[in-house]
Amino acid sequence: MAWPDLFHRGALLSRLSHHHVAVFLLTFFSYSLLHASRKTFSNVKVSISKQWTPTALNRSVEPAEIWSRNHLFPGAEEATLFLGTLDTLFLFSYAVARSGVWSLERLCFGGQHPGSVPRLFCPAVRLRGGTLQGFISDVLQKRAPVLALSLLLAVVSLVGYSRSPNDKSINALLMAVTGFFIGGPSNMISSAISADLGRQELIQGSSEALATVTGIVDGTGSIGAAVGQYLVSLIQDNLGWMWVFYFFILMTSCTVLFISPLIVRETCSLVQRRQARVLSE
Repeated sequence: MAWPDLFHRGALLSRLSHHHVAVFLLTFFSYSLLHASRKTFSNVKVSISKQWTPTALNRSVEPAEIWSRNHLFPGAEEATLFLGTLDTLFLFSYAVARSGVWSLERLCFGGQHPGSVPRLFCPAVRLRGGTLQGFISDVLQKRAPVLALSLLLAVVSLVGYSRSPNDKSINALLMAVTGFFIGGPSNMISSAISADLGRQELIQGSSEALATVTGIVDGTGSIGAAVGQYLVSLIQDNLGWMWVFYFFILMTSCTVLFISPLIVRETCSLVQRRQARVLSE
């Protein structure tokens, strides 16, 4: 089988221009700066309330404002409430922005753009998938089995999605199912599992270590997303859309493979705990 034209010497460079380079650099730095500001605040949220509130009070000197006037809030409860308000405002802004993008697409394309409506299903269902799977993993007190099952079902949904007919309703349904099974593990890894890692004995009690762990997880995820976006367009241009689905299936399967030792260990622990409970009854 002949290699695609992309892999011939000089083929890629001949297709690029200074416009491609300028757009790439502008997009890259805009995305990097946006997520640097957003993710940094999210990573230090665990310890930021302590920095915003007084940690000591010398009652021999009055008034008390001497010890708390340099802090934004008088107590941890007020700081936590403010952080919760910020989260709510972020989610509201995100929802409004998503709706705005959909409205702009309908205005620009007259409702004929094939991705206008179905693409809205994926983020909403991803949020629900992360919430439900996080709740189940909290009940089981194990993360890996829930992740493995969700990722395996994601592979099945990707196979079904690759064979879907050209129908908007079916496309929206399959996108929602795929987003549920893929977005759940993604949200759990970036939030719950990062917090679990930060509570390990070696780094327990260190807010800096927790921020570092969360930053590493979020940073590698962002790098993977950036590289994946480039590879998707590359594969689609040279091999077709079916190979894009094969790429997704391969990456999801590799995720299950890489966490397989943890899956086996936690599954055995669940079985042993179940057997011990049965014997005790």
